[in-house]
Amino acid sequence: MKKLINKTIILLLFVALTGCNDWLDVSPKADMKAEDLFGTEAGFRDALVGVYALMCGTNSYGRDLTYGYLDVLAQYYNSPLKTTSSGYEHNFKNAAEYKYTEKTEESRISSIWSNHFSAVANINQAMLFIDENKGVFTSPEVHDVYKGEFLALRAFLHFDILRLFAPSAAMNNNKGLDALAIPYVDVFTNIAQSQLTVKEVLKKILPSMSLSFITTIASYFALFLTSLSLLKQTALFSIFGLTSSFLTVIALYSFIFKNDNSILRDSILNKSKNILKGYINFFNKKYLIFLTIFVILISIISIPKLKVNFSSNQLYNPPNFLINSETEIYKRLGYSISKNIIISRGDTLEDALENEELLENYFTNYMAISKVFYSKNRQKENIKLVENNLMPLLKKQIEDLGFDNETYNNIKSEFENSKNEFLNIEDLIKNMGELKKLILKNNDKYFIISTTEENDKKIIENENIKIFNINSEINEALDKIAKTAIKTALIAYIIIFAFMIILFNKKHAIAIIVIQIISILLNLSVHSIFNLSLNIFSVFALILSIGISIDYCIFFSKSKAKKEVTFLAIFLSMITTALSFGTLSFSGFIPVKSFGLFLFIGILVSFLLSPVLLKINDIID
Repeated sequence: MKKLINKTIILLLFVALTGCNDWLDVSPKADMKAEDLFGTEAGFRDALVGVYALMCGTNSYGRDLTYGYLDVLAQYYNSPLKTTSSGYEHNFKNAAEYKYTEKTEESRISSIWSNHFSAVANINQAMLFIDENKGVFTSPEVHDVYKGEFLALRAFLHFDILRLFAPSAAMNNNKGLDALAIPYVDVFTNIAQSQLTVKEVLKKILPSMSLSFITTIASYFALFLTSLSLLKQTALFSIFGLTSSFLTVIALYSFIFKNDNSILRDSILNKSKNILKGYINFFNKKYLIFLTIFVILISIISIPKLKVNFSSNQLYNPPNFLINSETEIYKRLGYSISKNIIISRGDTLEDALENEELLENYFTNYMAISKVFYSKNRQKENIKLVENNLMPLLKKQIEDLGFDNETYNNIKSEFENSKNEFLNIEDLIKNMGELKKLILKNNDKYFIISTTEENDKKIIENENIKIFNINSEINEALDKIAKTAIKTALIAYIIIFAFMIILFNKKHAIAIIVIQIISILLNLSVHSIFNLSLNIFSVFALILSIGISIDYCIFFSKSKAKKEVTFLAIFLSMITTALSFGTLSFSGFIPVKSFGLFLFIGILVSFLLSPVLLKINDIID
């Protein structure tokens, strides 16, 4: 009996388990199967967003690989030598001292490595399905964009891992590009991949980078084919920038870091050293005084003549034929270009309409509701005019035509019956919904909008009528923005100066500030001499150029590297920045042109003046 019971229990369990197989084989709600995830375009988008989310983490580009860990390794920050008020040394102290074997550093380095390869794994999983499920995308072009972006990200992540973890191609016992580096993972697997050499990794990166480059260039080329000039220029500058960056990475980088190019590198550094030495020696104490006096004199002469124009009209200068064509179109259609907006206010809609009717006392050419629809008071006035003037005239006309009095009496009777009936604007709005666009209600007040092409300043003493000039309002707003930006920049400048006094010393801080002021004065003088106007976008460029040039000054003042290395690094940085923004100065769109030109001049002048700090520091010290 016992054996029978046991067998029965086993049999029941078997049946139950096999019967439960269907409902046991269900994915958790938070864990979607890959086949389901990549069964829609939205799934691929979610996967792509997930990759970017990993890259935004604190152990990735959200901190450590931007302003955090790498900046500490580059000695941009100073770590405290003593314990803090909290009782421990700075979190990055071991990193600043290159103690990679400490537990905190091992953990930090490991998290960077694992985070990058987690992102790579997510990309590889998406790549398993992207061609197989090509039909889920809205178009073949969209599929190509997603595929190109996945490939580009995979190449970029591997390139950064190579940059961070592989031995230097220039310094590894002459092994160079043949030194073992990192694995390149292009399959979705949990099996460890073998290490490849630097050269092998770069060869794998190149196809993905190339494909991504081609797809991106093709996208911008499509913009270039549009008729809108702003998009054409944006596309052209983007294509130029992407192409130069691609060629730099693919061609120039590999050329410089070949094993047999150590002589080339040494030659470049030696020439940098000689150029810097000659440049600094030129600026002796006498020449520094002369330069300062020269800049002050040229600024006094030229800057007062500088054209400053924050007007919106100055930001866009259409050809005359477009202006003439627009005017002709409006003339033929019987419309005009409204220069002013008029707002009539009232406690009720009738009050607002009555106030709008007063516009006839100030304007001859305007568009308003009151020109086609009258208030009740105006309707009463018109009825009185009909009764006192037109009705007697009508009676006389009827008599002259030989009609009897009955005809007149019928007309008069009809007039008497209807003269107390008035059209109501609220009823009119119900039947003509388009009028609602011209009528607003706010805080129990009614507002009616009207327009006029008359540009003359009108003084209207009625507080319920306000005139707004569109161009004037925009110009006032731009002027306010520009003044706010300048004030904010000035405050920021003072704060920066205060911090520099704390971090450096008073004399060195003053020297940096003086260089900055001279740079700004020269930029403004150049604009004045060449009759270039200063607009709001020039102000924004000024703020940005100050920030960049301060960096140049600090690097020259406090860099722990050799002077020639610092000079070469800043020079290369200046060239890439100046050329990138300098191309904007060729734009036909005035805001873009002004921004690019001012920034180009500012960066160039700042770079030329920054090395002078090396001479000033020698004089001070």
